[in-house]
Amino acid sequence: MSHEKIEEQKRIYNDWSFLLSQQVEPLKISGYSIEDSLVIKYLYFIHQQKQTEYIPIPFFRDFYNNLIASIRKGNKFKKNRNLTPINLFRTLRYFNVELQDFYKLQVPSSFIEKIKEKTIDESGDCLAPWCEGFGKNGTLKKAEMGRVSNYKRVSICEKCNLMYGYNKKNNTWENIDKIIQDYKVSSQNLYGIKKLDDFYKCNNLLSDFRMNFLIGYLLNHSLINIMEINEFKRNLHQKQVQLKKLIFKTKSVPYLRSMAREQYGWNDINFFFVYHTTEIQRYLFFDLKRDRKINKSKELKIILKKRVESFLDDILKKNRLLTLEMVAQGIDINVKTLRKYGLNEIVVNAINQQKGEQLLEEKAKFKIIINDYIKNCIEDNLRPNSRVIYKLLGTTYITMKKNHPDICDLIKTNFNMTNGILHTNMLNEYKIKYKVAISKIINEGNFKLAYSRINKEAQLGVDYLRRYPELRVFVDTEIKNCLKQ
Repeated sequence: MSHEKIEEQKRIYNDWSFLLSQQVEPLKISGYSIEDSLVIKYLYFIHQQKQTEYIPIPFFRDFYNNLIASIRKGNKFKKNRNLTPINLFRTLRYFNVELQDFYKLQVPSSFIEKIKEKTIDESGDCLAPWCEGFGKNGTLKKAEMGRVSNYKRVSICEKCNLMYGYNKKNNTWENIDKIIQDYKVSSQNLYGIKKLDDFYKCNNLLSDFRMNFLIGYLLNHSLINIMEINEFKRNLHQKQVQLKKLIFKTKSVPYLRSMAREQYGWNDINFFFVYHTTEIQRYLFFDLKRDRKINKSKELKIILKKRVESFLDDILKKNRLLTLEMVAQGIDINVKTLRKYGLNEIVVNAINQQKGEQLLEEKAKFKIIINDYIKNCIEDNLRPNSRVIYKLLGTTYITMKKNHPDICDLIKTNFNMTNGILHTNMLNEYKIKYKVAISKIINEGNFKLAYSRINKEAQLGVDYLRRYPELRVFVDTEIKNCLKQ
């Protein structure tokens, strides 16, 4: 494995050395930029490999097609669609081809012409004579439908909401929902119709389903005017809200009709009238995907949140150190997904809580160590040393100042207190020695109490009285008291 890794690194080094060499001229195809020229050569290389070898579709298809689309449209490459050195190297590695050989590859003009070919113009116009977009290009808008029967692409007329499918066999748009066809069948019997019953009597060539489907559309676009129209318009907004809830569950018209009958008691005409309103059609073909995406995102967030909370509980019980990466890996997602759904805040709060608890535990241990050290210093009459205390604490002043500034203040306060106690004890010890020395000198009948004599008798240096004024005051006071006696 090490040998293979080294060989891979050598090859990467050689590839970059070749690219950066001054002897290598940039690839340039007439009429194209350097970047596009490189992409065309790359496409030709893949094309050649596809003719001789099976290529795993997931690896190349989307990337290959996106590059072709970008070249044809003359667009700048979008994110994740550009041909980077890494993409190029990975492809060449896959086919075990050297970069130098790739550069020597000649692209025939026939292939370049093929790349330049545009796809057939699929922009269409509405075929309904009553539509504002009749005979005008650009009124059809791609719908969120997926595949419908034999049509690769489905569009909706923005003016009249008719559904069209593009037939690639004859390069034409066809009315999928058959409303135009059904209208032509029924149009000769529409004149003078004022009631639904009369409409049904005059139009017996269509099934009940297709008839009601057609009536709902005709009523919405004022192609017929019957007395019952006000009944259908009553509480229309409420009905649209109700139907949207059903559409969120299914887009199938037969299922929607059945569910509306069971849940809301609608008859077929009521249902199809609401179904063909512009608001419902817009929602069905253009806005439903957005709502489902939002709902799916909410549901996924709830699921991931429960998984995160469960994982955090388990880790916290084991008292293991938390990180964002650990939590993401633990629930089989990445940190980017955690942040996308705002779950990183839950993890960060748990991390901060854990750090807070650890800091409190650490602080309690530090206080015990400090108290023991100060106690020993006082008992052994030793001045406290900062190097010693931080060594005992297992850290440095800088780290302690960053994580526990209050502990640094505590150490400073304890040191000052301990030094004060030791200083007072020392002075008291010296006072006792001076008092004994003065008493001894006077008891010997010697009333000449010079400082030098007293220091000598007390076995203390002369500088003690100079360094500690309070000792000199004590000695002077003690001499006076003794002389009075």
